[in-house]
Amino acid sequence: MSRTFVSIALTLSVGLLLGCGKGEATYPVTGKVTYPDGTPLVNAQVSFESTTKPISAVGRTDASGVYKLTTYKPEDGAIRGEHRIAVLPPPQPTPEHDDESGKPLEYKQVPPPIDAKYLRFDTSGLTCTVDKAMTFDITVTKPK
Repeated sequence: MSRTFVSIALTLSVGLLLGCGKGEATYPVTGKVTYPDGTPLVNAQVSFESTTKPISAVGRTDASGVYKLTTYKPEDGAIRGEHRIAVLPPPQPTPEHDDESGKPLEYKQVPPPIDAKYLRFDTSGLTCTVDKAMTFDITVTKPK
């Protein structure tokens, strides 16, 4: 290979790496997920999905139900534009091994602590337009 070819290849590689770094500008988005009585939904995942680009932002609720969205780096927020929102409940425990008797452990299916409509972008009914740093609180209901 010639030095010119290697030089061009290296230049293009560095350019591609630098160009893929940050992506779209983001705006900090935070909020609180609660039930109608004000009780927080703890350890749930909140997902914002852009309606115009294949870019999503996610955050996990803390002990107070507060989330902070992340798109590219921790807590940087979401990109500008309209978003559909889904809320996934806290993970449920699953069996990892048998008990001392050697019999498989039996677990009953535990329903999610929120109405199943919130689990999907297309059924949650939740949307948000991000155009600045903002707070977006979400109220979820329990299963019917």
